[in-house]
Amino acid sequence: MPLNSCKPILLVLCFLFSCNKFPSEKITDEEKLLALAEVCGYVKYFHPSDRAATLDWDAFTILAAKRILESNDVKETLEALFGPMAPKIKINKLEPGASPVNKEESVGIDSLNHVFWQHVGDGQGSVGAIYQSARVNKKARVLPNSTNDYSGIAKEIPTANIKGKKIVFTALLRPNNDYNGRPSVRLHLKRKNKPWEEIHSSGQPLIVNTWNRHSVSAQVPNDIELVRAHLWNIGIAGSIDYDNIRLVFGEGKDNLVDYTFNDVAGFDKEWNPWGDNQSIRILNLGDNTFLRIERSKGDLKQIKPLFPLPKRIQRTINKKIGEHLSLTMPILLHKDRTKNHGNDQEFERLKSTIDSVAIANDDFNNVHLRIANIIKVWVTMKHFNPNLDTEHSNWKQQFLSAVAKTKNDKTRADHLNTLKMMVAPINDSHLGVYHAASKDYFPPFSWEMVEDELIITKVLDSTLDIAPSYPVERVNGRTVQEFWDETLLRSQGAHADRKNAKAIEESLGGKENSSLTITVTEGNGKKTSHEIARTLSDKSFEKALTEKRDFFYEISKDVFYVDLTRMKWSDLKARLNKISKTKAVIFDVRGYLSWGNIDIVSHLIKDAVQGVRAFVPHILYPDQKDLVLNEAYHYTYGPKAPYILAKKVFIMDHRAVSYSEELLNLVEYHNLAIIVGEQTAGSTGNVNILRLLDGISIPWSGMKVLRQDGSEFHGRGILPDHPLSKSRDAIRNGEDEYLMYALKLVGEN
Repeated sequence: MPLNSCKPILLVLCFLFSCNKFPSEKITDEEKLLALAEVCGYVKYFHPSDRAATLDWDAFTILAAKRILESNDVKETLEALFGPMAPKIKINKLEPGASPVNKEESVGIDSLNHVFWQHVGDGQGSVGAIYQSARVNKKARVLPNSTNDYSGIAKEIPTANIKGKKIVFTALLRPNNDYNGRPSVRLHLKRKNKPWEEIHSSGQPLIVNTWNRHSVSAQVPNDIELVRAHLWNIGIAGSIDYDNIRLVFGEGKDNLVDYTFNDVAGFDKEWNPWGDNQSIRILNLGDNTFLRIERSKGDLKQIKPLFPLPKRIQRTINKKIGEHLSLTMPILLHKDRTKNHGNDQEFERLKSTIDSVAIANDDFNNVHLRIANIIKVWVTMKHFNPNLDTEHSNWKQQFLSAVAKTKNDKTRADHLNTLKMMVAPINDSHLGVYHAASKDYFPPFSWEMVEDELIITKVLDSTLDIAPSYPVERVNGRTVQEFWDETLLRSQGAHADRKNAKAIEESLGGKENSSLTITVTEGNGKKTSHEIARTLSDKSFEKALTEKRDFFYEISKDVFYVDLTRMKWSDLKARLNKISKTKAVIFDVRGYLSWGNIDIVSHLIKDAVQGVRAFVPHILYPDQKDLVLNEAYHYTYGPKAPYILAKKVFIMDHRAVSYSEELLNLVEYHNLAIIVGEQTAGSTGNVNILRLLDGISIPWSGMKVLRQDGSEFHGRGILPDHPLSKSRDAIRNGEDEYLMYALKLVGEN
């Protein structure tokens, strides 16, 4: 056949190939997952259908991640996954670089007959708390007003006969289908002149409708003042059963205290309710007697608008999904159309498959579960974080990097590190990635960056051949620069200095009895290598680092030191008359303010002052479009006697965050005292907590906070009048140079 006569056939074949070849064949697994994440966020939080609103999204996302990775046609897979639950959703092909046609029409709103989502921050499906999410004009469970999100029971244990003994607390836990919380058994120990110590079982296996054994233990110190045992729940609704609750002290049967509920008489005299909005019952089912604790699921009520509506509201959205697809879907439906889904059989098949997805709280080896966590974090921050500029923060790239990295995660620690690296660019000092079963242990020393070197700052074991002020040259065979730069990638903070401060614990923490191998330069210039085991729990490490000085004392005649992070308000209040007449007072806020101590500001002022303004986002549209900020709080503080006439200096550092910063803001903005030290953490306002699979939780700043002049608080925090930084000489000499500087300012040095 002549070559020219083949041209029409070739043209037809090329046309057919270009029409039918879907671009997903060219895209990476990470780009497939990005398309899935985009659609998950839009449908879960903004599609008004009944089915989408009641879906088990955790299980669905695990299933969807598996299917999208196995797919050769992303468009077809997304339609199969989301079509049965979301009427009128359309997935369209896009040429590379093209944008979806804008057909986003708006209509006059009928506030009684249209159904749509409203979010006051990220309410995670709840109504009745600070953060709320609801479909307007649909019925939902409205939680009763509650002062907390915890419930359970507690028992105080007499300490006379248990000092020096081991205590073991165990129980069987069975969460029911409606349970949405995180339970644990807990021991609280209070030693003389020491803060409470808590040991809990959070993160131990937890499977729905199955008895799960949780256990914690502790050695009771000889200076114990109080021991309290808790059956503890964190969550807004649902029920959980307990059986075989046992407290064992020491060894042998004579030391056994056993509550199995075979004999329930007097139980209410032994244990006390802890929390509110709960019912506590003893149930007898067949031969089994057990305890049930249930938090109210609230009353079923028709939901009215959570916040005022515009005159017209957008009916549909058109969004680009990755580089090759677009999404068209309604965000507003007539209330009679939220149930009109089309093929019921497809949805039942999908729901049956979702119901078969087994989720265990320790299933971190499941790559699709890890991907589901990353998707949940990404869409939550994208749509609800008022402090995240998604356009300029490269948030999509963070997602792509995280899902690529998590494929190779082998342990829970790997997954936690992936999440830490993902969220670090959000730059939030409230933010953290936590798992109660993954507790870090620390070596008996600390270090930090001082004068551009990693310096040993404290040594907590006299047998170690290292000393404060020694510079570290290598860590685990790596240069300090390599080691520290990698650590900073996982460290959370609203600005670079806060990240450096958080990198201290991030770099030192690890598995119990694991080792750090460090090379240091001694005072004589000799380089020596040391392998040092991580033997201290986080609380033991923190206690050992705490300054030994009293939280209140007279430094010199009529010059007082007050540690506002450790001193209780009741103790400080009792001393106000004394310090109000003194020469000078130095207030230390290097850390988190002890509760109630913000009231000290009333004794520093003669006229009323106002604090920061905190706003919660009102969200009607995806991607924070047309976001409205509504004031959540703006406190006014009035003067109270006695007025402190003394010279006043506040010391602060990067550890001062949130509540501490609310006090320091008042001092800074209203010029109530001299401030010395370091810039504070730069994050305040109420936190929101994102609950992930495998028992992981991520607190983050859920509010936008403005200073009194309207400028942003986030990322700035409080700036000192006299900026200070640590020096090697002061570390070598064991001097608190910040306190020494404060004393100079009041004329004492």
